[in-house]
Amino acid sequence: MNVLLLFSPQIGEALSHSLGEMSELEVMDLSWNSISELPFTFGAKQSKLHTLTLSNNNITHLPDAIDGMVSLQSLICSRNGLLLLPDEMSRLTALTRLILPHNELPGLPHCFGGLINCTDMDLSHNKIATLNADAMSKLSSLVSLNLRSNRLTHLPTTIGALVSVKTLELGFNRLQGELETAIGTLSSLEALGIDHNRLEGLPPNLGFLKKLDELDASHNNLVVLPESLAQLNIRRLQLSNNKIQILPYALGELEVLEELDLSANSLEFLPAGLGRLMALRSLNLYNNRLHAIPLQVGFMIFSCYQMSEYFTNIMI
Repeated sequence: MNVLLLFSPQIGEALSHSLGEMSELEVMDLSWNSISELPFTFGAKQSKLHTLTLSNNNITHLPDAIDGMVSLQSLICSRNGLLLLPDEMSRLTALTRLILPHNELPGLPHCFGGLINCTDMDLSHNKIATLNADAMSKLSSLVSLNLRSNRLTHLPTTIGALVSVKTLELGFNRLQGELETAIGTLSSLEALGIDHNRLEGLPPNLGFLKKLDELDASHNNLVVLPESLAQLNIRRLQLSNNKIQILPYALGELEVLEELDLSANSLEFLPAGLGRLMALRSLNLYNNRLHAIPLQVGFMIFSCYQMSEYFTNIMI
């Protein structure tokens, strides 16, 4: 048998050690059962298994013998009650996909440092308050990291080691102060989500992210923006629900910007440079303290409306 797909609400009570004896399996899916505990030998003989799915059960921990799954490439264990992960996970060097959202994990453990070939990691909707700095320094293969809806208050400087990451999701945490400067060194980054935190500033080297296409920094406590923001080649910029009072004049240099949301801030004036944003399709300035719109900005809006249909939305 190479594939096992098992759905039985009673399996949680009936699961026996025989499951751990299935040594020829390559794919195993035990989702949507009532499993609360796996046999302690589970994994010891599954050296050929490359895909394991355990979602929607009641599993609180994985057995130490999981390190026997030397061929495992994809581990999906979402919506369980995972409280901790065994140190033996560090030996799963073939793992490229680790999906563990909606669990009870309190932190990114040291054992993750062994997952040197992992490219896709989803740890969203846990209770993660800390990221092991040493482990983070070894995850250079990661392309996508999702840490949304956790309890992070700060990021380790070693997050700068994620040199391959393209998508980084940090929204709905408790990040405060200025965003970690090491974020500005992630030269492969294309999408950054830091929304719904308590951030008061963005790093001055943010402009070094030349591949950044989308930035969502909405719902924070930002007051000012770094001048380097104008150096980005960004298409989508979300800055709503902050405390921004002044915009950099150079913001008008974002030549490919298509969507700009500045709603629910404390803006009283707009820089005339915004009138140079000729690629803009959507502009939201709702719920600010604007006294007037600069002539250049008004002309840009008027021109887009008159000359084409591509300007799809404006809210002032």
